[in-house]
Amino acid sequence: MNCDFLWNEYELLYNTYESFNEQSLTLKSWSVTVGLAAIIAVYAEKVTLSGRVAILIAAFSAIPFWITDAFWKSYQNGYVARLQALELIKDCSNIADYRLGIITDWQLSYDWFDWLSVLYWPSVALPHVFVLLAGLYLAWKHPPAAAGGQKQIP
Repeated sequence: MNCDFLWNEYELLYNTYESFNEQSLTLKSWSVTVGLAAIIAVYAEKVTLSGRVAILIAAFSAIPFWITDAFWKSYQNGYVARLQALELIKDCSNIADYRLGIITDWQLSYDWFDWLSVLYWPSVALPHVFVLLAGLYLAWKHPPAAAGGQKQIP
């Protein structure tokens, strides 16, 4: 029996699985670009008391990217069970009741709340947490200088 149908399914699933990584890198680059650019923009000119608030807003801009990245990784994890099942098939001539089940298996293995645990994986948290922590630190310890003679929050 020809095993091409198994290889085709595996290849499709693997390529889909890997494509999630490309999208994750895009999310990470946008997180860094938006967050750090906003933080740098606040320091570009002297600001009023709202400078610290502007840095906090810039820092918190990483959170939606971080959450989206976690969702994306949890969607990707839904494909792992099917990929592993296909990898365990040693001899396709003994498959009597093989069925295509990409969507069904994804739905069975996807856990909607998986994103909460994935959120803390280093591969998901970085660099979002870096942008968040850098912004919080700068707002706390090194707020931008106040314009003119305006009083700055200590």
